[in-house]
Amino acid sequence: ERVMLPISLALRLFGNILAATVLVELVYKALSSLAWIAEIGLPIPLHAYFDIFDGAIQMVIFVMLTMINTKITVEH
Repeated sequence: ERVMLPISLALRLFGNILAATVLVELVYKALSSLAWIAEIGLPIPLHAYFDIFDGAIQMVIFVMLTMINTKITVEH
């Protein structure tokens, strides 16, 4: 049980980061049919959201979950 929760958290974090990467790649593929200039300017807000904002939220959530897990494990 002590091993499964950190593995579960790591896999969930990996899945969230992979999903964001796949979404940005899908946007690039969709924009490639429009024009080359669309590939340069339009994905910038998506990168700002998924790389900075979403990454910071993920970090805070998983740090809190790890701290809670560590506290519960140490108390026992």
